[in-house]
Amino acid sequence: MDNIRDRLLSIQRALILIISLGIIVASMAITLLLRFVLGNPIDKLVTDTRIVSMGNLDYKIVMNTKDEIGSLAIAFNEMLNALKITQNKLIKTEKMTAVVQIVSEAAHEIRNPLMVISSGIYLLKKVICEENPIVPKTIKQIEDAVSRMSLFIEDLLHFSRPIELKMDKVKINEVIKVAISELSEGLFFGVDMKQELADNIPEILADSNRLKQVVVNLVKNAVEAMKEVVGKKLEVRSEKEGNFIKISVSDTGKGIPAEEIASVFDPFHTTKKKGMGLGLSICNRFVEAHGGRIEVESEVGKGTRFVVWLAGETIKEEEK
Repeated sequence: MDNIRDRLLSIQRALILIISLGIIVASMAITLLLRFVLGNPIDKLVTDTRIVSMGNLDYKIVMNTKDEIGSLAIAFNEMLNALKITQNKLIKTEKMTAVVQIVSEAAHEIRNPLMVISSGIYLLKKVICEENPIVPKTIKQIEDAVSRMSLFIEDLLHFSRPIELKMDKVKINEVIKVAISELSEGLFFGVDMKQELADNIPEILADSNRLKQVVVNLVKNAVEAMKEVVGKKLEVRSEKEGNFIKISVSDTGKGIPAEEIASVFDPFHTTKKKGMGLGLSICNRFVEAHGGRIEVESEVGKGTRFVVWLAGETIKEEEK
């Protein structure tokens, strides 16, 4: 019996030893497998995050795995993109703040001497004999120059002031019609103009004067862009798309080069021989103050289309 018991104990120890060795070997195999499957991607992710932490927000993490690590890489790239957008907005805001400050100070500095010149011209007209045909003509030229400078200063001050909206119930189609009717008929000489205004556009809360200025500016810019073009066509449209109202102004002008599209709303950016490049920037500020946005599509030699997007929530019946 003792001999049998000893042999059973020996077999038992051998089995325990074999099982233990098997567990150790299996553990080592699993560890190596995990190291190969997860270790390399995690090491790469760590390396990539170090690159990003040095300020390179343009870097993209490439991970070919379709597991949790791959999902993490996708989420990380989305976060980087959001950070880049936020950084660009911050830079733009800082630049705009500096520009507004400079513009405001410059406008006030120029405005005071202009007032003195304007008063002097008024006195000259009263004192100088108008029988001399040269003097009144010269004074008129000075008056016109001062008038242009005054408008220039008003634009500068207008740009530098915070935007205050006078909100009221507004019919977008009426805003468009009034804006176009207030423009000189001579502006549209030789232009084939079409208005396509949708009937299903609800009233919205907005500042009608600000929106009218936007339409006026976009239409004037469109006509200006077609000055040297044969077959001038201008189209102004309004339409409802989902919860938004779209106002679009299209022309068949010379178009905007692709490299300039991103800068068209920047202050002082202009391709015109005349003008200071504040019109579109002011328009953009007005639209953004309404919670909307302006988009531009253009092709050189074919024309340009500006689209204003506004929130189109219908005013409740009790508010009407």
